[in-house]
Amino acid sequence: MKENNEIIKHINKDTNQLFVFSSHVALPLSIARHLWIVISVKGKLHRYEVLRSKYFVVSEGCVRDGHVYRDVLSLTSGLGIYHVFGDYKYDSRLEHVIMLDDSVSFEEINSKLFDYKYKNKYSLLGPNSNTYVKWVLGVLNHEDVSLPWNAYGKGYK
Repeated sequence: MKENNEIIKHINKDTNQLFVFSSHVALPLSIARHLWIVISVKGKLHRYEVLRSKYFVVSEGCVRDGHVYRDVLSLTSGLGIYHVFGDYKYDSRLEHVIMLDDSVSFEEINSKLFDYKYKNKYSLLGPNSNTYVKWVLGVLNHEDVSLPWNAYGKGYK
């Protein structure tokens, strides 16, 4: 697995952007996709996502609140193919590049992204990572963005 460097050609350091990425989930559920977002505030990049486990090692620079994580994985790293062998990962896919309001600060965006009502609840069919990404798109006024058909949980209410 290599890093998906496609993001680099889309970064505009003069504006705020949201990138939606996906990768397959671990076997045997690999037909499904796991979504996450990368936020660029004037070129400063952070990855946000919901992960099933609340017990990932939170290293320096990583923030966790319930199932919501910031920067626990590299920006474009896909999920592991196997739950027990972390070295083998799926490639990621850039789904969308979205321009955001330039007047909003990183602090404002960050506080919104951790104000997720399901941050302490997780289920394979929702709420999950895909529910979170759909929610973020709504919070940032981009609820009309389409997500992959196999992003199970995106329609959870």
